[in-house]
Amino acid sequence: MDNRRSLIALAAIIIGVLGVAYYYTSSRGLDINGAEDVSNEYLGNINDPDIAIDEIMEFQYNYYVIYYEKSTGAGAFEMLIDKQSGQIFPEYGPNMMWNLKYGSGGMMGGGSMMGGGGPQVPSNSVMDESTAMGIAQDFLDATYPGSVAEDPHPFYGYYT
Repeated sequence: MDNRRSLIALAAIIIGVLGVAYYYTSSRGLDINGAEDVSNEYLGNINDPDIAIDEIMEFQYNYYVIYYEKSTGAGAFEMLIDKQSGQIFPEYGPNMMWNLKYGSGGMMGGGSMMGGGGPQVPSNSVMDESTAMGIAQDFLDATYPGSVAEDPHPFYGYYT
């Protein structure tokens, strides 16, 4: 009986490892047109006529989507689309932590750990675009000499 359980456990582990390996090595099911469809479907679901898609970028395992406000030109929020499953979800990092209007305290979750629950739009940005560009360029000069910072995308509370 113990040998049978051990074999079943070993088989389950092998199947799990093979499944993970297949996921990361198989061809992805969603092409850029499919990502655009998912992005547009999400846009329709949020039902905000002021939000539009700015850009969709392809990476190895996902697509990165920038949504922006038509009225201000400011970045609203960033989403990722998994190529295998087609699931769309908020981009990790600044989008969730620093986005003062659409981040964890606003549209994408409400009631963040630090309080809030509704949009909190600052009256002025923490830093202006030229300061952010200077900081980015200083980092690039020190880390990747010869690289040049591109035009930033302003969001509520940060730049990308």
